[in-house]
Amino acid sequence: YIPSKDCKVVVSNCGSSSEFPTAAIFEDCSMTYLSVKEENCGQQHNYIFYGEQGKDYYIKWNSYYSTGDYTWTIKEIDLLPGESCNNPIIASNGVNSFDITNFFNNTQWYRYTATKNGKIIISNCESTASSTDVRVYEACNNYQLSVKYFNCGDQKRIIFDCQQGKTYYIAW
Repeated sequence: YIPSKDCKVVVSNCGSSSEFPTAAIFEDCSMTYLSVKEENCGQQHNYIFYGEQGKDYYIKWNSYYSTGDYTWTIKEIDLLPGESCNNPIIASNGVNSFDITNFFNNTQWYRYTATKNGKIIISNCESTASSTDVRVYEACNNYQLSVKYFNCGDQKRIIFDCQQGKTYYIAW
C-alpha cells in the first residue's frame, strides 16, 4: 500500500465476517515489522500506523485461525496538529499546552525556532502529575540532540545550546 499523503492508515477486518485472521504490516520487502497500534473488535482487528506519502507498506494476512473467506478495508485519516514530526505545533517562548487525548502513540510534536544564540530550557516541572519524557531533534527522522536532563519527580527539564534562526523539533 502507498499512502496518498502523510496520514494515519487504518487496516481493518472488523465486521467483515465470522473469521478472525490477523495481519502483519512491514516497512519493506525484507519483512521489517512496522510498529502499529492494534485495536480489537471482537475476534477481528484494526491496525493503525503512520503512513508517509509515497512510501511502500506491505500487509500480510495470516489465517492461522480462519478457514473461510473474509474482506478487509484500508483508509487514510488526516493527522491532528502535533501528531507527527511532519505536522508539528508551533511552540513559542513561555507556556505551551500538551494534550494527547486523541493521539495514537502518546507523543506530541512541536517545532521551535530559536530567536537568539544561547541555551534553551524546556520543562514541565510542577505542571503535570503525569510521567513524561522529552526529546529534541534538529530534523524529522534524525538523531536525537544531545541535551542535559534534569528530573523533577516524574517530569523533565532539559537544557541545550541553540543557534539563532535554527529550528528544533520537540517530542513530548
